[in-house]
Amino acid sequence: MATPAPEPLRNHPFRSRNPLPLSAAQEAQVQQLYHKRVRDYCADEIRGPKEEDLAREEYFAGVEQRIAEKREKERKAAEAERFHREWWELDENGMRKKRT
Repeated sequence: MATPAPEPLRNHPFRSRNPLPLSAAQEAQVQQLYHKRVRDYCADEIRGPKEEDLAREEYFAGVEQRIAEKREKERKAAEAERFHREWWELDENGMRKKRT
């Protein structure tokens, strides 16, 4: 996509290309324009099927590792819960056991 050429400065009400300071709303608009230009500039690389295939390969290569990490996290959480119940002498409902 071709972007239109910017207006010459002599016809524009502002003399400087970068008048400062910008308000928050103006800065947000500048950021939106910047991101749009970057997306347009990189659109072919981003949308390339080769890159999508590589991203899918990378995702599926890490599936087993993520599953193992999730199981380890669940095991640690169960161990922490068991320790908490034991420390505070809690029953299955989370109530303190009565001492006899």
